[in-house]
Amino acid sequence: MMTILKKLAIMLVGVLITTAAFVSIPSDPAYASLSSSEQQELLDAHNQYRRQVQPTASNMRELKWDNTLAGVAQNYADTCTWGHNRNRTQQAGGKFSYLGENLYLTTNQNHQMTAPVDSWYNEVKDYDYATNSSSGVTGHYTQVVWAKTEYLGCGRTKCPSLAGLNWKNVAIVVCNYGQGGNYRGQKPYLAGATASSCPSGYTASNGLCSAN
Repeated sequence: MMTILKKLAIMLVGVLITTAAFVSIPSDPAYASLSSSEQQELLDAHNQYRRQVQPTASNMRELKWDNTLAGVAQNYADTCTWGHNRNRTQQAGGKFSYLGENLYLTTNQNHQMTAPVDSWYNEVKDYDYATNSSSGVTGHYTQVVWAKTEYLGCGRTKCPSLAGLNWKNVAIVVCNYGQGGNYRGQKPYLAGATASSCPSGYTASNGLCSAN
């Protein structure tokens, strides 16, 4: 029987959620941050899921890696705090008016780099595009496929323990999204022929709207 690994993912959905203040716990310095190849894996996984949404998206932008967002995500991951970074937008230096954030937690130190994105996207089973409604937690999915989001940056670390959650020896992945999505009452993208309604300054390329 396959072992079921503990994992959690929580996302801020368009409104500020107040969380308790926790004292951060240092991460394991022997556990390296993301390599360039791991960054590419996360980026590619996001873009692949953005291509395959159903119904298809007419205005889905291609995500690009952003080192500023990655730095904010890595710095926050290194605090080993479970809960959203309420200061992430400010920490990005005003580059975006709002940053989305997805968190992923696992006890599997050797997890596949696509596992966080797979977990977030799999919430699609609880989301109904036609009515823009959900029967469960779907905010991670809708952020992954938010059409107007254009930049992604992630961080990863290993934590011997977590502030805010009684787990030990876990890996945490933090991804930040600019411009953030999940605005109330809005669908994540426009349905239509793939990349048929790219905004000005973008060209349809490999199923997504790519900046010129």
